[in-house]
Amino acid sequence: MSRDVFLDVMHRSGEFSLEVSQQVEKRSDRARFSIEDLVFKDARSRLARKLLELDEKPGSRCPGNSRGELIETDPRRFG
Repeated sequence: MSRDVFLDVMHRSGEFSLEVSQQVEKRSDRARFSIEDLVFKDARSRLARKLLELDEKPGSRCPGNSRGELIETDPRRFG
């Protein structure tokens, strides 16, 4: 889609404009969280946040595991 067509659709469709704005906001938030994690958090904290993010995505849950259960994050126990 060319820039001109995209801008024309943005001007004509409030619903499309809102959806694009929401998607930009989500991506911006994810980028900000990633930067904050890299700067201020240790590896264990980053892993915990990533596991929580994956749990929130549709279809990402393991059978038999529901939100709120403890997940083992100590890599020494995986070997």
